[in-house]
Amino acid sequence: MPVWEELYTTLGPALARYCTALCRGDAAAGEDMAQEVFLRALQNTALLGDLSPRQRRAWLYKTARNLAADRARRAGLAQQHAAALWQPEPAPDTGLAAVEAAALLAALPQEDRDLFALHTFAGYTAAELARRLHCPAATVRSRLARIRTKLRTVLKEE
Repeated sequence: MPVWEELYTTLGPALARYCTALCRGDAAAGEDMAQEVFLRALQNTALLGDLSPRQRRAWLYKTARNLAADRARRAGLAQQHAAALWQPEPAPDTGLAAVEAAALLAALPQEDRDLFALHTFAGYTAAELARRLHCPAATVRSRLARIRTKLRTVLKEE
């Protein structure tokens, strides 16, 4: 049995629980992270083959911690970039339309507002946003469509 397969069968459930804890209880994100750890183990079978079982286990858990730190860092950077791009104050020459647009966007949840601002105002593509959010581009496109639908609904109500 290959080393990574042995690791997956013996440590898989425990590592998935650990990754879920690192993802603050989000089971889906924890499972995704655990799969990423095992993918990296598959890519590093030569290295893992030279390690003892205890060292292999430590390598898996350290890889999970590093992935969690990377994701947290990226999420923080994405929020900083979105906050820097999102300026709800209207430009002096745009008048009432900018105020109305800012009020309309303020009705969205922060996560949706950030995604919409990065796509619409900063020009990020769905593929670029998907890489930043660690999800498929189709998910980003469907979220953007849902946001646009919600904005249309709010506009019709007013």
